Amino acid sequence: MTSDGLTQHEPDLTVPELPQHILDTYARLWQLETWLRRLVYVELKAFGTSG
Repeated sequence: MTSDGLTQHEPDLTVPELPQHILDTYARLWQLETWLRRLVYVELKAFGTSG
C-alpha cells in the first residue's frame, strides 16, 4: 500500500503509446458498459414477460 492508501498493482496489459492510467480508465469504462448492458437486458426481459 502506498501512503495515500491505494494499492499499487502490476499492469495486466501495457501499450507503449498510452499511459497506464488511460488503460485503467478504459478498462473501468468497459466494465461499466458491460454492467449497464446486462442491467438493461434483464430489465427488458422482465418487462416483456410480465405482461
